[in-house]
Order: sequence, then C-alpha cells, then structure tokens
Amino acid sequence: MDFSIIKLNDDDLSVFVPKGTQIELGAVAKGYISEDIRLLMKENGVESAVLSFGGNVLTIGSKNGDNWRIGVKYPYSQENYAILELGETAVVTSAADQRYFTRLFAVTQRMQTHCQRRCM
Repeated sequence: MDFSIIKLNDDDLSVFVPKGTQIELGAVAKGYISEDIRLLMKENGVESAVLSFGGNVLTIGSKNGDNWRIGVKYPYSQENYAILELGETAVVTSAADQRYFTRLFAVTQRMQTHCQRRCM
C-alpha cells in the first residue's frame, strides 16, 4: 500500500483515508502489549530473556554478557535468511506464515494471511 494516500490532520488529530481503504491497527496493539510485558518482566527482576510474539521479538538484557543471536527465517522454511546480533531491543518482521487465520469455505479450506493474500 502507498502510505502517502493517508492524510493526517494535526489540528484536530483526524485521519483521512480514501473510500475502500482500510487501516489495520493490530500491529500497534501487539507492539504496545509486548512492550508492557517486557516492562512487567523487568519490574519483576527478569534481567535476561528473549520474548517471541509471532513475528515480533523483544530482548531483555544480554545472553551471558553477549548479544542475542536472532534468526530471521524465510517464510514457510526453517532456513535462516539472516542472523541478527542484538542488544536489548525489538525486531518486527512480517510474513504470511506467522500471521494468518483459516476460513472455511463450502468445498475447501484456505489460509488467509494478514496481507490478504490467499494461499492453499
């Protein structure tokens, strides 16, 4: 989607999107909740952890003083596309195999992803 079609009005904090356009705010909610969980864990004494939220990964502290090594895999594969070395941070990826729901149709069952592409 071309994000430039979304118009923000700073005066009244409104948002304009063309007819037929939808904005899905699930990523905002997921990021907010995962950050709250990270803060709650730190407040309760957790000094080192990796939190995975299906495409969102947050890290707390370090792994025995070293950076965390986080694999980013190819969709529908266990093969890594990249290995990231990270301190305390968050990484968000988006792939059809991490976020989807199943719809039942009269004859067949299909998977529909968050990006609205159907896969068999």
